Amino acid sequence: MKKPQIIFKNHGLKIVYGIAVAACLAVGWILQHKAFTPASPAAQAFAIAFVQDQKAVVSLTAGVNPNYPWSDSLKIHVMGVPIQKSRWLLIVECPSRSANSRHPGLLLSEPAAQTTVSATPVTVYSGTTPSRNVKLGCFIRTRSNSINNSNTPGYASIGGVTLPSLETDQAMQTLSSAPTLYEDQSTSASPIHLVQVFPGAVCPKPVLATARPTPTPSTTSSAANASPSTPPSSTSAGSTTPAPSAGIPGCFGQAPQATEFAKYYVPASLQTKEVLTDVNLRGYQVESIFPAPQITNYKGSLGQGADEKYSWSSISSLSPSLIVSNLSGEQTISRYTFLAGILLGIAGGAAASFLKEIWPVSSPGMHTKKKGATASGEATARESAVGHDDVSPTG
Repeated sequence: MKKPQIIFKNHGLKIVYGIAVAACLAVGWILQHKAFTPASPAAQAFAIAFVQDQKAVVSLTAGVNPNYPWSDSLKIHVMGVPIQKSRWLLIVECPSRSANSRHPGLLLSEPAAQTTVSATPVTVYSGTTPSRNVKLGCFIRTRSNSINNSNTPGYASIGGVTLPSLETDQAMQTLSSAPTLYEDQSTSASPIHLVQVFPGAVCPKPVLATARPTPTPSTTSSAANASPSTPPSSTSAGSTTPAPSAGIPGCFGQAPQATEFAKYYVPASLQTKEVLTDVNLRGYQVESIFPAPQITNYKGSLGQGADEKYSWSSISSLSPSLIVSNLSGEQTISRYTFLAGILLGIAGGAAASFLKEIWPVSSPGMHTKKKGATASGEATARESAVGHDDVSPTG
């Protein structure tokens, strides 16, 4: 009765020991993953306004709150043209994995070089009112701000704030020129199709239609068949297909012939402004900020850790940047690294001890067989010795 109890206790000790090793490995791996996973960089968004009358004066302002990015807004104000010519389009290009747009569109850029460019999902606002406030619409509601979770996905903070670039997009930054925008008005279905054409873009050349030669029936076959022959096709080998689309002058060959386009321009006179509110840099260190903002009081008193407001202004495109490092987060990373090293070391040593000492190298059956084989060998040796004693020496 005692032997089964001892075996049960040994197995229970093995299970507890194994669970402890697995727990150390799991916790150590989680801490190591948190410590060595780099923080995701701040995402990039773009907002650009187009007008039907190029003489319009446009003011575009972005309001950004680092703790509530889902409430970021854009304000457009159109001046200097009659109300019937004040129609505008505001295009927002959000970072990847952003919130689903309530005003979806597809923007295709046609550069000067004939290269294949895929359409970019965008958010499109339009209107004829001189002034309007809209949501940036790039981010969904996340968890509350925490200084220890700066740059952590799912948390909003100054460490991962997105400052949208105004009156520019990725194609305009690459080509450094102002495009003409065309809106597809031939369909009312969503999403809205947009094409921005850059100076120097040309349509592809007409494609020659290749006609297959019609086999000429032989005299024997024509005599045997009484049915009349089919008249030849009117398409000849030298005919050409029409140019893809005349709807957009000088460019774009992917639109059907019946497509109707509305034309928009980058405004000749422009004012851009970006306001970052609720800025509190306690526990952070500014690595880079460009251009230098105008800093004013937002809450509390300046110079005493109070919330501040950063403002940037320009008479053209505006792309401010703010990069900060979280000092508390760096201390947390150091602590996670230290604890992960200890736990993984303990788990490694315990696992080696578990395999060497607790878990037997050979099974009990092998011990039984070995013991039986040893007894059999001893019996054989005794029989051999007896046989040698019975043999008498010859005279």
